[in-house]
Amino acid sequence: MGVRAKIEAAIARERKAAERPEDRTQVDRIVDLDVSAYPRPEVCATALTQAWGREGGRPLLPLQGLALWALLHGDGLVGIIGVGWGKTLIAILAGRARQARRPLILTRSKLVPQMRRNIEEWRREYFIGAKPRVLGYGMLSSMRKARILEELSPDIIIADEAHALKNPKSARTGRVLDYVAASGCEFVPMTGSISSRSIQDYAHLMEYALTVRSPVPFSGSMELEIWSAVLDAGTTYTRADLGRIAPLLEWAGTDEPREAFRLRLSSAPGIVVAEDLSVPVALNIEVIDTPTPPEAKALADTWETPDGTQLVDTIEYFRHGRTLSVGFYNRIELRGPDALIEEWKDTRRAWNAALRNAVEYLSRPGRDTPGLWVQAVEEGACTARMANLYAAWCAIRDEVRQVSIPEWLSDAPLTDALDRYEVFDRPALVWYTSPLVGRALERMGLSTYGRGTEPRLDSKRSIAVSALVHGTGWDGAQYAYNRNLIVEPFASPDLWEQTIGRTHRQGQERDVEVGVACSSFFQRHAIRSAVAAAKYIGGDGTENDRGTLGTRQRLVYATWVTGDLA
Repeated sequence: MGVRAKIEAAIARERKAAERPEDRTQVDRIVDLDVSAYPRPEVCATALTQAWGREGGRPLLPLQGLALWALLHGDGLVGIIGVGWGKTLIAILAGRARQARRPLILTRSKLVPQMRRNIEEWRREYFIGAKPRVLGYGMLSSMRKARILEELSPDIIIADEAHALKNPKSARTGRVLDYVAASGCEFVPMTGSISSRSIQDYAHLMEYALTVRSPVPFSGSMELEIWSAVLDAGTTYTRADLGRIAPLLEWAGTDEPREAFRLRLSSAPGIVVAEDLSVPVALNIEVIDTPTPPEAKALADTWETPDGTQLVDTIEYFRHGRTLSVGFYNRIELRGPDALIEEWKDTRRAWNAALRNAVEYLSRPGRDTPGLWVQAVEEGACTARMANLYAAWCAIRDEVRQVSIPEWLSDAPLTDALDRYEVFDRPALVWYTSPLVGRALERMGLSTYGRGTEPRLDSKRSIAVSALVHGTGWDGAQYAYNRNLIVEPFASPDLWEQTIGRTHRQGQERDVEVGVACSSFFQRHAIRSAVAAAKYIGGDGTENDRGTLGTRQRLVYATWVTGDLA
């Protein structure tokens, strides 16, 4: 029976159980899963190093040994493994563990050359079996390469950075899972960023990797929706919902749903969780306060951008706020008949003001976002004034085209941050995300590495590095740097974990310092959002709260030497 057939059969049993309560439900299936009984990780690593290692080669790390042991004994593998644990060697040896003839490693497109170099390097130290092919995720999204998996015909797919497949509706995810289901190919997802919000981010990955042994309800099932309501960040659930997972709480011996889930997840065969990375150096985070740019202050007070655009959507408000806080914004250039542009602006401003006022002061359940208010207006459930303003806006909005043009306003936020962190006196990695900020840092005298570049390490001087390009998969920085300055604070906990992990990892011999430039409440909001999501993943740092996955997050266990953001 293929992967999909097994899953559909299990879902069918669950649906029958809704009519016949005496039958097993998914929670029963999950509770009844075995508890993994592997040897100690050190024992696994020693045994497999002796079996597969070449003379004089480096030994496997304990976690690497444990992950490969699970594969070797047919349990499958879902590796929830973060920065610095050696996922690369696990990926390279996975095919050997399963005696695969055509192993395929999927990774980020920019990391394909590095992965190929790593394979050649590790072949000199281990008998890896069949040499894995390497394919970038970007290739899977190409229409011209729609059947590339069928052409390569792998018998095991190892998905490095598997969070790239977390959207089950994307083309790349669909092509991978469809191939696995049709061919019976083994599937091994590994990532340290499997989720920051919802178990639905990874339910499909676990079911295709472990089939009926997945410790998560299957995607598409009503049980997954209920578990998601109970376990996810920022959700609400009923007593009836909680009752549906009562057998799990009883099994775990706790009344706390997330703790029960974490215990079941981490103890299931085939699940390997890197719970605690022992990096023998301190990690300190300091908020570098800088003056608030006047444009960011004006936006905070008026919800209006420097070009006069009146914002309504909260996401747009914070997005513009974060760019203004670092010295630029995306100016909207209007293109259309000159006679219409001023009328268009006045009409848009009037409608947006009315819409924002409705959201802020007249909201109620079912009508508490701009989109829901627009729907109400279109259905006639509004005042005559709002209906007239919306009708006037609809009549003119398509007559003028909006073009977004990045516009630099001031060097001051960046120069203040660079000066206060002594970047030109003490070497540091300066992390940014926006290409315009990268060009500004280069203009200020820093060698800058963005897309299409490979950072050149120089322990005697600071360099600027794109966190979006080099925040993942780049190794070696820990040997040259221990200081970091983040000039554009991230809202994503995954990007924090990956970026800090470039220097705070095995091989680092000095305490790691992270400075975070912060000039406005927009940036503080981004930091707080990331910390809250990191606590959902790995808990608040205490023994009583280890989150849903149990993978401790650097953003949480770091020492914050300034402020109370953590």
